[in-house]
Amino acid sequence: MSLEQFIADLDSDDEAARICAAEDIGFENDPSGVSPLVARLAIETQRSVQESLFLAIERIEGDESIAALVDCLRMDDAFCRNEAVMILQRRRQSALPALQALLDDPDPDVRKFALDAVAGWGHEELASFYRRALGDESVNVVITAVEYVGQHRLTFFKEDLERLFLERANPMLQTACLQALLDVGDAQSAELVLRRFPTLEVTPIHLLDDWLRALGKIAGTDRFNTLIGSLAYVGDNYLDSWVDAFVRMGRRAGVTMLEEMMQARILELVTGDALESATRVQLVSFLFGLKANAAVDSALLNCLCDPDPAVRLCVANEALAGKRDVWSGRLSERLALESDSIVRERLREAVLAFEGKARSCR
Repeated sequence: MSLEQFIADLDSDDEAARICAAEDIGFENDPSGVSPLVARLAIETQRSVQESLFLAIERIEGDESIAALVDCLRMDDAFCRNEAVMILQRRRQSALPALQALLDDPDPDVRKFALDAVAGWGHEELASFYRRALGDESVNVVITAVEYVGQHRLTFFKEDLERLFLERANPMLQTACLQALLDVGDAQSAELVLRRFPTLEVTPIHLLDDWLRALGKIAGTDRFNTLIGSLAYVGDNYLDSWVDAFVRMGRRAGVTMLEEMMQARILELVTGDALESATRVQLVSFLFGLKANAAVDSALLNCLCDPDPAVRLCVANEALAGKRDVWSGRLSERLALESDSIVRERLREAVLAFEGKARSCR
């Protein structure tokens, strides 16, 4: 059968015939088959046929298929737009000139789709492409570019993100910039954020969570007191974020002791119910790294009986790591009462490990 016949069969009333026609056109790999495939896409309603049409377009090499995929970005059907984006992603460098041209398109949605199509590449040769998008007049296009810069850790755009964070007041864009800086920024970036919003009190509500994350993840350890001071202004909704920042920075700073009032507040958090389970586990693990003292040990021993098995498992794991050899008797007591099989097994291993150490010391 000829290409002309395959093209004619695209208009068949039989769905299976249309699928076969699309497949045959793709295998022909003839650029003249691209236009009929796109024309059928514009009116096709069956998803299985749409998929076959896109597979056929992808099989056909050359600029014609790339131009057709670009046209698909303007279709109303979201499936067609998404399929076109994914195929353009796979075409990589051969599609780049067409995608660069799309950055001049009057439709901001099309400019955004162009970004979507290069998002998975992440190469430095795309620097000019991303920089143009970061300067786009549409805030949605800029936000998309910022998000991709962060996701792919394109560190050579750090200064661009810092500038946007300082100069643009759009809340969504500010949030996107700060979140991206968490992945590509450094202590200098954190200082810039803190110059703009020096305390939690003056930080806009849409940035509170990421302000804390910036302190924990990228700020210099000399900012530990800034973080400590912010606890007085942290509402219940941001306690988990504060603890995460506290643990991250505390570990980076090599903190082994806490001032008495701060220690009391931390122990209150670790034994209370104000935090999410994962955050309490994170805090328990951190407390095992502090120098042992009566108050910390008492709180951690109480965690052996915590209602949350994840917390009990964390205590057992840390004990097994040899951080509290003197707990052997208390671990044995808890082993006899433990109902969770995973925690029980870890406690058993810890008890046996401590018994082995004791025998070796005799």
